[in-house]
Amino acid sequence: MSEQNGPKLNGRLVEETTGIQFACDRNPDFGLPFMVSPGIWWVRLPVASALQAINVYLLEDGKGLTLVDTGVRSAECRQALQTALSHSDLENFRLSRVIVTHYHPDHIGLAGELIRDGVELWTSRSTWLNCHLHYGNKQLLPQPSEIAFMQRAGITGIDLEAFRRRASNRFSAQVAPPPDHYVPLVDGQLLNIGKRSWRVALSYGHAAEHVSLWSYDCVLSGDQILPSIASNLTVPYTECDADLIGEWLRSCRSLMPMATSDLLCLPGHQRPFYGIDSRLQQIEDNIHKTLERLQSLVTQPVAAIDCVEGVYGRSLASDERRSLLPEVVGMLNHLYFHGKLGRNLDGEGVYRYSTIESKSSRRGKGFRVSQAGANDVSTDSQQNQKLPQDHVVPYEPVSGEDKDANFDPDSEFNENSAGSRLPRLAALFAMCLVGGAIYWKWDTFAEQVTKGIGTVQDIVASGETGNNQQAAVVVTPVETFEVTLETKADVPRQFTGVVKPRRASQIGFNRVGVIDEILVERGDRVEADTILAKLNTNSLKANLKAIQAQYRAAEARLSELVAGPRAQTIESAKAKVAASKAELELAKNSLNRAQRLVDAGAVSKQDLDNAQTNAAAKEEALKADQNTLDELLEGTRSEQVLAQRAQLAELEAAQEQLQVQLNESVLRAPFTATVSDRFVEPGAVAAPGSFAFRLIDAESPEVWIGVSPEFITTIQKEKNARLAIGDQSYTANLKSVLPELDEVTRTNTVIFELSKSVVDSSLFGQVARIELSRKIDQKGFWVPTAALTQGDQGLWALLALLPTDNDQEFVLKRQEVEIIQVDSERVFVRGTVEPGTRLVATGVRRLTPGQKVGLRASQPAVITTSAGATEHPKRSVTNNEGPLQ
Repeated sequence: MSEQNGPKLNGRLVEETTGIQFACDRNPDFGLPFMVSPGIWWVRLPVASALQAINVYLLEDGKGLTLVDTGVRSAECRQALQTALSHSDLENFRLSRVIVTHYHPDHIGLAGELIRDGVELWTSRSTWLNCHLHYGNKQLLPQPSEIAFMQRAGITGIDLEAFRRRASNRFSAQVAPPPDHYVPLVDGQLLNIGKRSWRVALSYGHAAEHVSLWSYDCVLSGDQILPSIASNLTVPYTECDADLIGEWLRSCRSLMPMATSDLLCLPGHQRPFYGIDSRLQQIEDNIHKTLERLQSLVTQPVAAIDCVEGVYGRSLASDERRSLLPEVVGMLNHLYFHGKLGRNLDGEGVYRYSTIESKSSRRGKGFRVSQAGANDVSTDSQQNQKLPQDHVVPYEPVSGEDKDANFDPDSEFNENSAGSRLPRLAALFAMCLVGGAIYWKWDTFAEQVTKGIGTVQDIVASGETGNNQQAAVVVTPVETFEVTLETKADVPRQFTGVVKPRRASQIGFNRVGVIDEILVERGDRVEADTILAKLNTNSLKANLKAIQAQYRAAEARLSELVAGPRAQTIESAKAKVAASKAELELAKNSLNRAQRLVDAGAVSKQDLDNAQTNAAAKEEALKADQNTLDELLEGTRSEQVLAQRAQLAELEAAQEQLQVQLNESVLRAPFTATVSDRFVEPGAVAAPGSFAFRLIDAESPEVWIGVSPEFITTIQKEKNARLAIGDQSYTANLKSVLPELDEVTRTNTVIFELSKSVVDSSLFGQVARIELSRKIDQKGFWVPTAALTQGDQGLWALLALLPTDNDQEFVLKRQEVEIIQVDSERVFVRGTVEPGTRLVATGVRRLTPGQKVGLRASQPAVITTSAGATEHPKRSVTNNEGPLQ
């Protein structure tokens, strides 16, 4: 690609952001590969978002190509990527590997289509698992956890109801079915691609285990580092108390030792740039300024929704404000976790944030975030009594220096001088080494920590007893449930669709005209062929009368031609011929007389010429009269009759055309229906293609639902089904199953017909739901989604309760599991967990392995059975589909 047709490289154009130098003067066209560094091609793909484009990169690797990120699953994005791969500069290479930085749709959307024989997917374990988890969730409407999240953030009333009814899950529509296998990437791993060696760095905040690749001269940063916008740090609904800002800051600080000003940064959006070290510091400074601005807004107890416009500094529409709300919640979480703000749950289930007197209380003592329930209201004074291990983010202990009177808890946000950064970087590097060692030897480390905690607690307890200061070891109360092994899981699935009328039509006039009269109103029921509206027809009627008069004249002329000439006309012609003959005879006699007189010299020769001319004229007149007589005697010619008949047919067609226009001036109902809407008023000008009314056939409502192919056989066998529409349940008969599989939802459309006895026009447009189930022939057990936490290297894990000498206390141990099936708020998993094991049900992000816990007061540690034996109680976790044991 020549520089004349595309951007210019290495211009190092300095733009508004201080310290950032863009490597190119402008963006290349979509789908046109541009070499930004030897062996690295930059390709822009179109996406339907505010960013408008996603950057993907093609790395030369011998005769192969490694694609970094794929773009979203759309026809435009797919076409642009195919154009790039078939470009003349790359036609001799074949795609051999796809690396995905994280699981967001614009980065992994087309991966499922590209992975085939000879093409591998390389990504982090969390990316692969999260993609499968989100793709398997086919629920369109918001989950209860999403609704509770928005309610706690301050969305109430009609805004909350609008959120409850909107379609929220678009992941599966933007992502191709993910592949079943992949090659995992881990932190610190080295990849040799072409002539470069790349180091894998895993980051957090924007996405779990976000992959960035670092080489000696450039870095593929994905969405972790962008040139002029910050990474989106939106709190997910399933992790409402996550501190993504803290995770992002810690991740970026861990990248600082590798970031130098000479590195070319290849971001996931916008143009490549230099100055990645300056950019990291700029983003951190901007986050701190935003946090300080948000903290200054909280002068009285406020909900998160009340802070959105203040944070972004402009007026926002309700939809945009609601979309930005989770990011503001993340900021408030960070301030709350670091002791900058207090938080209370009011009587309406809304978190109210307020200022607090002592900013160092949470930093010094640690705290625990209260359970997100309507009845769990905790104050700052209560939360400050919790232990450090209850903190949702890594606990920061108070050092001797921190206890000094000059300690400033805000120093975390303000220490940016060059002198203070070097010691922090050295300490951070040492922490990374220790963290890496713990990461690889976690099981051994957790066991030793558990023993150490137990020893410390025993020493403390014995010491207090010796001083006659009786005090109990503080344990965290948790909700639990017991594992029940199932050999065959009955997995219910809920599919949604919409109620439609059997027939619906938008009708209008087929000609231009002024609407003269409208005879129906919205909501009127009309029979087939009922007149709905009329156009003005005065001009049409006048034209019709003129054509009818011409038709009658032409018809009379045709009759005359067919009948032929009258006898009187023929006799008159004969008489005219006879008179012409007599005149010719007289002229000839006069000519003979004149000839003789000329010969005798009695008259001049002029008189002879006159006589000759008169005789010739009389002869021609006789021929004409004779021809007319002959024509009359032969009758009318057939050609004349045919021509006249053609003229008559033309006039008849003109009459019919005017009559059709008159008929089209009256709009009639094509079938028995209800007038759903009216789009015109009297006096308006109608035109072909414009609609006047919308009619719906409300007799037999239909329900169109997209169902996965594996459930179609079940539906066809049962023939009828129970559908839920709103709060009511209805019986419906199977009408048909459309054979084509939807390319986006990967479902077949099933059409049900509701009984006529339940006809209600208010049903049309409502969401209908059907619950189906299928068997999974695998051993495993159901657990609530809230019980899962991410384990080592992206695996999922549960926290099991191990008994201690004290019947009221348990020690937590992590148990890794594999997810088999996701079903709304519960998950079917398999692993090494034994049947009957007690597991933590909720709040797992606030707990750590080795921690001592107890059962909540509402859930006794043991209960006595009828036989007198003791057993631990089971906790039923319910959702819309039924209880989970």
